[in-house]
Amino acid sequence: MMTRLRLPNEVSHVFGIWICSKSVRIQLNPDHKPVQFLLNWKRYASELTTTSNESTLRNPSTISSPTLNSNSEDAQLWWSRDTLLKIEFEQRLRIPHVIHLLFLEAYQNYLLAYYPCTDEDAIEFAVLMMGINEKQLDEKLWENFLHNDQNNISLLIPAEKLKRAGVVYWRRTILKRYKEVFIDDQTMQNRSQLSLYLKMQFLNLAQNLTSYGSSFFTGEHEHRNRRTSVFICVNDVGVHLINRVTKLQEYSFSYQQMTFTIETEAQSTLEINVKDNKNVDHTRLLNSTNSTNNKNFKNSIFSFSSSNKQSNKTDRPSSLSSNSLSSILNNSSNNNNEFQQRNHNKHILYTKQNFLIYHLMSNFAQEQGSFI
Repeated sequence: MMTRLRLPNEVSHVFGIWICSKSVRIQLNPDHKPVQFLLNWKRYASELTTTSNESTLRNPSTISSPTLNSNSEDAQLWWSRDTLLKIEFEQRLRIPHVIHLLFLEAYQNYLLAYYPCTDEDAIEFAVLMMGINEKQLDEKLWENFLHNDQNNISLLIPAEKLKRAGVVYWRRTILKRYKEVFIDDQTMQNRSQLSLYLKMQFLNLAQNLTSYGSSFFTGEHEHRNRRTSVFICVNDVGVHLINRVTKLQEYSFSYQQMTFTIETEAQSTLEINVKDNKNVDHTRLLNSTNSTNNKNFKNSIFSFSSSNKQSNKTDRPSSLSSNSLSSILNNSSNNNNEFQQRNHNKHILYTKQNFLIYHLMSNFAQEQGSFI
């Protein structure tokens, strides 16, 4: 692929070969034989539904349903972003074809709502998409495009956002922003290589989102006796849980604020214990080395393990004084509070691929020197 695409060796680690079907996406190791995996797809896909061993696959992820039916699915080979690619390296890339491939993947994930973002970010994404076809910087053309068929706006805004605010709102807001950027300001129209520039800006905006660069799995999340079906997103920032129905990000935890353990016997579970229940924002400002620049990012686009549990069991005294009774009651209250706090900080993920998620999380956590 590198030879056919005429890509230099310096970007050999940017992409990887993935075997993909409707329900499963798997990144292959460089020494794997893709054609052989295609021929044996049913057997390999079947292994993804068990946790008896890690399998020889490096990074499988499901994107459709917790219950896989691989026998009814045809697999294809994809050339996609390597799940372990560092954001810092990606942001320095300037090769047009590499930028284009990364942009296409980011655009698809954005529309699928795998990158939860604010409405303001969605407007910026939509306007960038409209401007990327630099030969059609025409306000009337886009106005006709969005009015002639209501489905056309679904190429610019994720479906769940369209449902919440309505087509009329998004159409009006996007066209207004498009006019401000490309019609009222001649700077953008006069910029050389405008399409490449806008693709890079699209990627920059996406890279600033917490879930960018994630491997996506499916499962159920249980917290405080409440279960929801979620996408489990794992990347260098941490673990992010997206509600599969609403497409909203429910939780996001950095490796610095959590420990995690795995259960493979009775049930396929992954337990996350959070040191504090403070959620990570949608943006990467928490871990960014360029936080000062990122705070002004939106304006810059168009401005030219487990711990040992101690037993709480105590011997019953033969007689109790008022002081000792008070002390025991206080201890009992404290123990109860500690138990409630542990439950409050415990998140359980039910997924058939907990072992694979655990190892991917471990790789990222060890890179950051976080305790597991």
